[in-house]
Amino acid sequence: MPRISQTEPSQGRSHKEVTSNLLPSRPSDSHGPGQPEATLLFEPDGTIRASDATAARWLVWALSAGRSRPLTLSNVIGDELADVWRDQMFGTQCVDRLLAKVILPRFGSTPVEVEVRRLDGEAGPLAIALFFPLRRETPTPGDPLTGLPDRRAIASWVADTRDVTGPRPPFALLFLDLDQFKQVNDEHGHAIGDLALIELAERWKSAVRDGDLVARYGGDEFVILLKDIADREAAETIVERLRMATVAPIAAAGTTFRLSVTIGIVLSLSDEATLEHLIAVADEDMYARKRRRPK
Repeated sequence: MPRISQTEPSQGRSHKEVTSNLLPSRPSDSHGPGQPEATLLFEPDGTIRASDATAARWLVWALSAGRSRPLTLSNVIGDELADVWRDQMFGTQCVDRLLAKVILPRFGSTPVEVEVRRLDGEAGPLAIALFFPLRRETPTPGDPLTGLPDRRAIASWVADTRDVTGPRPPFALLFLDLDQFKQVNDEHGHAIGDLALIELAERWKSAVRDGDLVARYGGDEFVILLKDIADREAAETIVERLRMATVAPIAAAGTTFRLSVTIGIVLSLSDEATLEHLIAVADEDMYARKRRRPK
């Protein structure tokens, strides 16, 4: 494979960068020893122009698996993620630099950090992808995709709310389930589905109040805890804001679509009900609402 010679970005372009939201990225100084593990140079259509020795071994695997030439970025990172990157670098967003953490299943389950840089030269735009090994680090709490708190945070929030002297403050627990989310994954790919979850997480955080908690429960299910809510009418006001935030169009990697959400409600007016019981009641309320919805 030929050696890669890097050209500098054109001085006429304004510098923009994007962090891939498929997984949270870290600052570039977190790269292990500072040297990339593998390097690829690719064209706007994803065709690989050149690679170093490590990336060349990855491409040999693709050839041995019966992939035809020309080899493309999809042979290394998969079709879905390659399409997202190409759109961000050369399509609608036209960014100069992109950071992401990815897992390359064919080459092991350890994530690698990728820095993609756009290169503008006389022959036209190209992009260079630098794959860096990640240092082992202590796992941080929370959902790695959306950045939302996880189930542990739900239990902590409820415990803290009830751990007061005097009367226990009331709260509402909302159980959210996205409608037809599997259809989005099937039609557009899981990478687009991930982008949708990240976008909705941000919208929902904006729709609730300070002190409320938006958490990912698992898959396309979420739990929201609303402080100082003592009746369903007050809860329904916030539920309606969440619904409106959800149905707004979602634009991701050149495609636009809509989602809706079904939300179950349960009130906690004392500390007698366990968290597990509250979630079960809200979950049942959510399914009851789905069943009542006109076909």
